[in-house]
Amino acid sequence: MILPAAIEVKVLTDDGSDIDGQEILVHLDLLWHGEYYCGVHMGLTDQAGTARISAGEIERQFDENRRLFPMDFKVPLDECDEVARIGIMGSRAFLKHRGDPFPAWVPAAITKEWNRARNGAYRPAQQPVTLADTKPIQAIITIERA
Repeated sequence: MILPAAIEVKVLTDDGSDIDGQEILVHLDLLWHGEYYCGVHMGLTDQAGTARISAGEIERQFDENRRLFPMDFKVPLDECDEVARIGIMGSRAFLKHRGDPFPAWVPAAITKEWNRARNGAYRPAQQPVTLADTKPIQAIITIERA
């Protein structure tokens, strides 16, 4: 896997329209041998419905996970699969997860974003993305109302 300089994800509704400034929480799942390995918090969409993350932030979050959970994260970042998943947790799963207490190691800023996110109104969605070049990636993910 080669990290792109940045990943930009535009979130659209299933009829192709913008999400009208709703804050939707987006994540990136890194895979190893096709299975989930590490989740990266991309953050909330902006007024234009776009979430962004830099390669440096992906590396920072991965390194922090390895520091906190050394037994779980033995595989180096560059050995993760070339294909990752952009995801939006939605509807009941999102509402349940948000309703559970967050562990103390979760940064307060991330907890605040979870509490502001409007994901509960939408179904979950995933979109594969290939991480094979340092060129920035622009992706689109479509969500449906729950």
